[in-house]
Amino acid sequence: MTNGNLTSMHPKRLGWLDLMFVAMCAVFVLVSALGSPYPFQSDHRVFPLFLFADGKPVYGDPATGAIAPSLYPPLSFLAYFPALLFRRPGAAITCGKLMAQVYTIVPILWLLWSRRNRPGSGRQPTVMLMLAALMVALTSDILSKMVMLHADAPALFLCFCAFLLMERFLRNSGSGTLFAMALCCAAAPWAKQPAVAIVLMPAITLLALRRWKALAGFSLVYILFQTLLAGLFFFLFRGQRLFFWVFAAVFKQEMGSVGAGATHGVSGGGALTQMLLVIVFYAVFTRFRLLVHGAEARQVRLEDIFVLAAVVELPSSILGFLFPGADSNALLYFAQPAFIFVLLRLQADVLPRIAIPMLRRALAAVTVVCVLWSTTPFENATSGWSLRYGFDVDLAYKYMRAHPGQVWFPRYPLTSYLAEGKIYHSEMGFLNLEAMGIPISESHLLAYIPNGGRLIACAADCFNLNIPWEEYQKISLADLRGHWQVFERTGGGVMDAEPLNTGP
Repeated sequence: MTNGNLTSMHPKRLGWLDLMFVAMCAVFVLVSALGSPYPFQSDHRVFPLFLFADGKPVYGDPATGAIAPSLYPPLSFLAYFPALLFRRPGAAITCGKLMAQVYTIVPILWLLWSRRNRPGSGRQPTVMLMLAALMVALTSDILSKMVMLHADAPALFLCFCAFLLMERFLRNSGSGTLFAMALCCAAAPWAKQPAVAIVLMPAITLLALRRWKALAGFSLVYILFQTLLAGLFFFLFRGQRLFFWVFAAVFKQEMGSVGAGATHGVSGGGALTQMLLVIVFYAVFTRFRLLVHGAEARQVRLEDIFVLAAVVELPSSILGFLFPGADSNALLYFAQPAFIFVLLRLQADVLPRIAIPMLRRALAAVTVVCVLWSTTPFENATSGWSLRYGFDVDLAYKYMRAHPGQVWFPRYPLTSYLAEGKIYHSEMGFLNLEAMGIPISESHLLAYIPNGGRLIACAADCFNLNIPWEEYQKISLADLRGHWQVFERTGGGVMDAEPLNTGP
C-alpha cells in the first residue's frame, strides 16, 4: 500500500467526515421519527396491527361496522409488529416510524456502502454520497415521504430486495435466489397494491436475456407464492371482508379517479420527480439495446435493474397518486428506484473522476441548499408534539383515560382504542364510503361515535375534516392543550348522518 493511500485512510483525515455523517444520521432519525407531513395518518396506519393482535376485526362490513380506511393489505401493518411492544400511542407510532426508516433509508445507505470497494469507488467519496443522499431525502417533498409510517415502506423494501436478488440471480443463476425473488415480488402487493407491477421487472429482464427456462420457473413459483399468501391471509382474516376492501373497493374507487388525468400524477410530485423522469427515460434510451438485442447477463448492471423498475412502476404510481385522498407518497414506487439509480451512477461513473477537494466543495454546496430547503421537515417534526406537552396523541390518550366516552377524536382511532378499548369511526373512512356510493344511516353513524359527536377534537387538521362545521363552535378544555382544538355542537343533541359530506 502506498504512502498516499495510507495518508488518505488516516483517522484524522476522515474523522470530520465520519462525525458529520453520524450527526446527519441522528438529525435524520430524530426529525423523521418526531413528525411527518400528516401526523394523524401514523395513528391510522398502525391501528389495524393492534386490532389484529387483540383478535378484533380489521376488515369490517362497511354498512354496519366501524368506518375506517381499510383499503390496505395485511402486510401494510403486520410489517410494523415491533410497535406492539408499546401500549402508549406516542411510543407505538415512534417505533413504527423508526421501522419505516429501516425499510427505506437503511437499505439505500447499506447498498452504497457495500459498493465502496468497487473499482474507482473509495470510502471517502462514498460517505460523501451517503451524506448527500440523506440531505436530499430529508428535504425533498417526495423522498421525505419514505419515512412516513405508511403502507409504502414495507412494499418498497420488498421491491428493493427483489432488485438485488435479480442481479444476484443473473450472476449465479441459483434456484434459491429465484425462489426468494419470486417471494418478494409476490409479497410486495400484499403490503400495498401499486407494488404489483414489480413482477414485470424480472419478467422483462429474463425475457430480454432469452432465459426461457428461468422465466417459466419464476412465473410458476410466483403464482405458487401468490396462491399461498392469499390462502394464508384468507385464513388469518377469515370471516372478514378482506378481499372486498383490498381488491373490489380499491378497484371501484381507482376507476372513478382515472379521469383526473395521468399528467397530474407526475406534475404533482414536484420538480424532483420530473427531473428523475427525464433522467430515467434518457437512461432507458441509451441502454435500450439490452432489451431488444438479447444482451448477456454480464452486461446487465444493477443500475439497469433499478431504472427498469422505475419505468414499470410509473403507471401504477400515477394511478395511486390519482386515488381519492392520495398524496405524492404514491409516486415513491417510481421515485425511489429512480433515485437509487442516480446514486449508483454517481458512485460508479462520476465520483471517481472528481478530486476529493472538489467533492468536498460539492458536498458543502448540497448542504447549503438543503439547509435552505429544510424548513418543511422541521415544521413537520414539531407539528405533532411540543416541548411543553409532549406528543399530541399522548395528551389525547391521557384525556380519554380521564374522561372516557366524552370527546370524539375522528382521525385518531389508535389513540382512542388504546385509551378506552373501543373502536370508533375514523373520519378518513367516510371518503371511501362516499366514493363507493355506500350511504351512512344515522343509527350506523351514532353506533361508533362517543357522546353523539357533541364534542370533537382535532390537532392541526381541523378544517380538513369532512363534518358540518357550521353547527359547531370552538371551546377550551383545560386538560387538552398543545395543538389540540375542541369544538362543541351548538344546538346540543347528536350529529346527523346527512351533513357529513359537506366541507367546512
